Amino acid sequence: MLDNENFIRKLYTYAEGQGIDTQKFVYMFSDEGYMLDMASGTKFRGKAIGDSIAGLASAFPISTVNYLASTSRVTSSLSKSQFGNA
Repeated sequence: MLDNENFIRKLYTYAEGQGIDTQKFVYMFSDEGYMLDMASGTKFRGKAIGDSIAGLASAFPISTVNYLASTSRVTSSLSKSQFGNA
């Protein structure tokens, strides 16, 4: 698998199921990274990313990742994990 694909798959594990961990999810983003809700055009940065994921998980516990994958674009270039900090 490509490194980018592995990274995104790891990122999604923090946002799904019983193991949701918004703190780790947010940590995977670089300081410049954001999550874009394509439907509304809203860019979530920092803690707002985690709050958004927590809200989705609460409202739609089974389909959070599917919703995220279909309506958002995750931009996490130069992630902290690429530098061994994750």
